[in-house]
Amino acid sequence: MWVRILTFLHGTHPLHYYFVRSCWHYIAISQQIARARYILHWKVLSAIFLCLSIDEVAMIHESADIILGSSINRTGFLYYGWVAVGIPLTLIFLLSYLKFLAHLPRKIRLLFFVAGTIFVSGAIGAEMFAGRYDELYSVENMNHAMITVVEEFCEMFGIVVFIYALLSYMNLNLTDVHFCIKKAAIQPKRRVIDDASIQK
Repeated sequence: MWVRILTFLHGTHPLHYYFVRSCWHYIAISQQIARARYILHWKVLSAIFLCLSIDEVAMIHESADIILGSSINRTGFLYYGWVAVGIPLTLIFLLSYLKFLAHLPRKIRLLFFVAGTIFVSGAIGAEMFAGRYDELYSVENMNHAMITVVEEFCEMFGIVVFIYALLSYMNLNLTDVHFCIKKAAIQPKRRVIDDASIQK
């Protein structure tokens, strides 16, 4: 019974990813209007979280084993094939965002680092342990369910910290939000009256 309950708890709601994506997107637009630096970095982050929200519904990463086939030696902590792709992509992402993180305020930079560390620890770290356990003992047991819950908890908690960090950044840098809606003026039609129309 407990295995079924823990399995039910598995899964991060895609709306959480989409909310974070909306915050990234809003900041990117405001930075573009202000002609600030690192606009592309904000846009890429927005795109990444949009992809994560889609993946949470479509389960694309779980189909990676079929796509990768035998090109990766799926043993040990790399039993789930997508992890072998996720690790180098995460490292490349981190290296490409070092300057972006350095330009952020100290509090926001620390929050981003904490959120990213917690999220990756669950999404990749706990997934590696789950794969190793799956290889040795299968998934139909309490221990694997507990590892899965830890994985999802880290992902959710990382998302919560991300949301707090983004709202804090918006509070520091985007204090005023103005919406301007203009209604197009309807120009009255002008009738040109010439001499011929007057004679008629």
